[in-house]
Amino acid sequence: MSSIANRSLALIGAMWVTLAASAPQAFAETKVVEIRIADLAFVPQVVHVHVGQSIVWTNQDQVAHTVTSGTTTDTNVWTSSEPLGEGQTFSLVLKEPGTYAYFCKPHFYDASMHGRVIVDR
Repeated sequence: MSSIANRSLALIGAMWVTLAASAPQAFAETKVVEIRIADLAFVPQVVHVHVGQSIVWTNQDQVAHTVTSGTTTDTNVWTSSEPLGEGQTFSLVLKEPGTYAYFCKPHFYDASMHGRVIVDR
């Protein structure tokens, strides 16, 4: 390898170490996980959270939606949100690990209006 190539690799390596050392925690977990309700869909439909993290759903549609736990046939884990108008939010903290299904009552027939929260320790 030429001396120019060696110097270039050394410089790139030094820059990478400097950037890595000075960069803030890029993957630091936030305490709040946000789910948008947009275009008749929960975005994202599946989220992974830790016990105790807040989950906030925000309705960005012009029609009302609910955040209702369970499926259309099983028992609810949390009390359903009231119908959320545009810009309104619903928040929740889950304290037990598990997988929690939820859906929108007025739009239960639409697959994109179903979601899951997976809670890990």
